[in-house]
Amino acid sequence: MKIKSLLIVLLMVVGFVSANEVLALGVGSRVPSVSLPILTKPSKHVNLAGIRAKYVYIDFWASWCSSCRSSLPRLSRAAGALSKKGLRVVGVNLDKDPQKGIDFMRKYGVSFLNLSDPKGASASRFGLPKIPSAFLVKDGRVVKAFYGYSGADVNKLYSLVQ
Repeated sequence: MKIKSLLIVLLMVVGFVSANEVLALGVGSRVPSVSLPILTKPSKHVNLAGIRAKYVYIDFWASWCSSCRSSLPRLSRAAGALSKKGLRVVGVNLDKDPQKGIDFMRKYGVSFLNLSDPKGASASRFGLPKIPSAFLVKDGRVVKAFYGYSGADVNKLYSLVQ
């Protein structure tokens, strides 16, 4: 009986994860119109669908995310190096307390624009299966989605932004 119960729970978890990946924005999807406050200037808002650049890389992260401790400093360096090629990196911090995101940015030297989404509205609209998740956008449409983090992701970004 315990094995049957464990199998049912396992199938439910696998189904949930699979459903979230299906719901996530895929290649060719339009970026949803979501207006969020700038993390360090909450009185100013930016609409994710309105960001203009040759390429926009939207990265969803949180201070409690262990992978983000590795990914965000590397992404910050890539943002500087690839800005000449038309890349604009925008982070979306999902911490319930925005100050935790601000502290994280200072600690890890994150210098690109970051927005605050403590209620997770953008995460829902993008259908994030996990944190971190990121989307490379060109002409308002997703050209590549990244779920989770691998050091190869930033290297892939260099090859995609040409």
